[in-house]
Amino acid sequence: MRNTIKAAAAWATSTLALTAASTWLVAAYAQDAKGGAAKPDANKGQQIVTQVCAACHGADGNSTSPVNPKLAAQHPDYLLKQLKDFKAEGGKPAERVNAVMAAFAQPLSEADMRNVSAYYSSQKLKPAFAKLKDSVELGQKIYRGGIASKAVPACSGCHSPNGAGIPAQFPRLAGQYADYTEAQLVLFRQGGRKNSPQMTPPRRGGRGGLCRRLPAAAGAVRRCPSDHPAPAGKRLSAAATHRPGVGISSNAAIHRTRELTC
Repeated sequence: MRNTIKAAAAWATSTLALTAASTWLVAAYAQDAKGGAAKPDANKGQQIVTQVCAACHGADGNSTSPVNPKLAAQHPDYLLKQLKDFKAEGGKPAERVNAVMAAFAQPLSEADMRNVSAYYSSQKLKPAFAKLKDSVELGQKIYRGGIASKAVPACSGCHSPNGAGIPAQFPRLAGQYADYTEAQLVLFRQGGRKNSPQMTPPRRGGRGGLCRRLPAAAGAVRRCPSDHPAPAGKRLSAAATHRPGVGISSNAAIHRTRELTC
C-alpha cells in the first residue's frame, strides 16, 4: 500500500512537472517567433524538398515507408528544431544523432530549413492506420491516462488528447507510422535520442511492451465524418474511445484509429 501511494505521488509530480515545462516551452518558442526572422517561403521549400527530401519523405511529406516519418501537416517550428538538431555547428556535435539526416541537414541554411518546414507543414497528411488492433485500447489508456504505478505521465498532456501536438516542442502524433513511433520511444528510453529532455521520464519508467503499445494508441484518434466509416477491423466502440471533455459526439462522428510518432 505504501509503495502504491509513493508511486502515485511520483506520477502526480511528473505530470505537474511536464505540464509546467510544456507551458514554459510553448511560451519561449512563441517569444522566439517574434524575433523578426524572415517569413518562410514555402515555394522555395518545395524546390529543396524536390531535390533533397522527397526520396525518403515524399514530395508531399507522406512517406511511403514506415522507416521514414510522415512530415505532412507537422508543426513547422517542430520540423525546424529537428533539422537544426541534426546539424553540427560551432564545433559542437549535433543534438540529435542520425548520420543520414546529418548529411542532408548540414548544407542547409536556417532560411532553407524554415522554407522546407513551411512547405511540409502546409501539405495534407495521409494518415497511417494502426495495425495492432489488440494494442490500440490499452495504448489509448496509457496515452490519455499514463501509468500511475510507474510514474509515467499521460502522453496527451503534451501531445494533446487527439494527437495534434502543441507547437513547437510537441509534435503531431496522429497519423504517423507506428513503427517509427516505436523506434523513437526506444531511442529515448535507451538514451540514443537526447534532444527532447521532457521525453526522459517515459524512457526511465517505460518497458518494451509500453513502447510497442503506445504507437498504436487510440489516444491519437481522428474525428471522421459518419459517411467515411473506418475499415473493417479498425473501428473501436464509442465507449472505448470517447473521453469526456474532448468534444466528440458519437452521433456526429466516428473514431478512426491512427498511428503515432514522437
